[in-house]
Amino acid sequence: MHPMQYNVSDWITRLLEGDRAALSKTISYVESQRQDHREFALEVMQGLSTNAPDEDCHRLGFTGSPGVGKSTLINAFAQDFLANNPQSKLAILTIDPSSHRHGGSILGDKSRMPDIATDPRVFVRPSPSSGALGGVNRNTALVMQLLYLVGYKELWIESVGVGQSEVSIADLADTLLYLTQAEAGDGLQGIKRGVVETADIVVFTKIDDQDDGLSREVMRQWKQAMSLHQHESAGWDIPLVRTSANSRLGLDRLSSSVSQFIQHQFKGGFKEARRNRQRKARIRGLAEAALLRQFWEHPAVAKSIEAISRSTLSEEAMHKEVLTLIQQFKD
Repeated sequence: MHPMQYNVSDWITRLLEGDRAALSKTISYVESQRQDHREFALEVMQGLSTNAPDEDCHRLGFTGSPGVGKSTLINAFAQDFLANNPQSKLAILTIDPSSHRHGGSILGDKSRMPDIATDPRVFVRPSPSSGALGGVNRNTALVMQLLYLVGYKELWIESVGVGQSEVSIADLADTLLYLTQAEAGDGLQGIKRGVVETADIVVFTKIDDQDDGLSREVMRQWKQAMSLHQHESAGWDIPLVRTSANSRLGLDRLSSSVSQFIQHQFKGGFKEARRNRQRKARIRGLAEAALLRQFWEHPAVAKSIEAISRSTLSEEAMHKEVLTLIQQFKD
């Protein structure tokens, strides 16, 4: 059905009554490329908004390399969260990699959360990354705000973890967990400038032996590397937490570390500073995306790009032509 055939007020009522079908459809409209879909979703969100900042919600990010066990850990960690917070509602956004050629995505993370996917207090939403770098969907921030407006105060984001460029989840999360595996050597590879600068807590996954010597050696190297780095929130020493989703090893310590970081951020005023930095980054991202879309949709640009690509220009001459094209577009 065309979104304009829906009544915005009635739609808002459905959302506030907990209608999951309406919520899923609204998220689809937020993520849609169609202007009428997005306009309807934004109108609904404006109707839901109380214009109050979402300071009372907590946004927890999970990132790390593929296969590190993000979904499996989330499944176990969410069980503990719900057991300790029986009145809370939890929304989980899982961002799946999209094909650069066809735009399709795997959307399989939900199947790896069997213990929570059917819990009425939990809303799990897989979304395609749509080719966006940074491990998150371009519309993730907007979807998170929608979930907050309909009553979800605990928001978790699982990002596509595919390399060093995947750091923009740090522009969404209040607390960012970096998941790594010692046994696969991933722990050593993970000591990268981008990771160390953005992680609030480092989580070692799939630790089946509490006295495992390899993981302890990798943790020692991590600790040494991080001693050279100062966290953006002064006074916070990044914890290294060893976990196993199967045996539930370390989940209590992980929960405690998250709680301690939340308190540290609140008492020091760091949460507000991080939110301000994140908003600036998203504003810049929105502006860049809009300008890029206008550039590629301009008919003269498409014609010029085709001509340049078919030419026999040298690499440096091609660069010069592209710069000239951009200047013409600006003018």
